[in-house]
Amino acid sequence: MSERLNQQLLRLSLLLQLERRARQASGKELPYVMVNETAELVPFRQAILWRKDISRIEAVSGVAKPELNSPYALWLKSALQQLETSENPQQIKAFTAKDITTEVAKDWSEWLPEHGLWIPLPGSFGNKYVLTLF
Repeated sequence: MSERLNQQLLRLSLLLQLERRARQASGKELPYVMVNETAELVPFRQAILWRKDISRIEAVSGVAKPELNSPYALWLKSALQQLETSENPQQIKAFTAKDITTEVAKDWSEWLPEHGLWIPLPGSFGNKYVLTLF
């Protein structure tokens, strides 16, 4: 049981460190922190920070600045816009290619793993950001 307790304490410590790092980050640095440093807490292949109010990819894990006109970013923007209008977009939920239209979903396996996680990030100015983990 002590091993399990140690793992839980380690996860809690990582969460608190991530929160502190996010609070200390400048406005320009925060998107990068969100998509890259979250990996210490939750394993994922890729993280995307999506800004709902302007339908824009703000940050992608592993890159300093996302190339918004790349084929991947253009495809991903379509998929995220559809997820944004799906049922209960204000709740944390898992999603797959089945949650978007067939036209966009046909290219899913080329770009993403089978499942994703939709994590709305409430803020003082409303819920305009979503962290997606794949």
